[in-house]
Amino acid sequence: MKIKSILKALGKGALKSIPGANVLTEVTESMKEGSDHSPEGQIDIARLIGYGIFSIVMLAFIFGYADEETVKFVLDKIVKLFLVD
Repeated sequence: MKIKSILKALGKGALKSIPGANVLTEVTESMKEGSDHSPEGQIDIARLIGYGIFSIVMLAFIFGYADEETVKFVLDKIVKLFLVD
């Protein structure tokens, strides 16, 4: 169950992220929620990694390194792989 919790946190971090968003807010929010892999009061590293991955994808799109089709593909994979219960 721990791996499922990590994957769900990765997806949650990825979907909640936008480029330029306040990373400090994400860190404090991740500390408020407990999960199988990260107890309440500790930083959820998996969630922050998801945040970083999606931010990179969005920045690549904004600066022209990724096209719309690639971004849709990545989003589809994130939803299918990480948020399936």
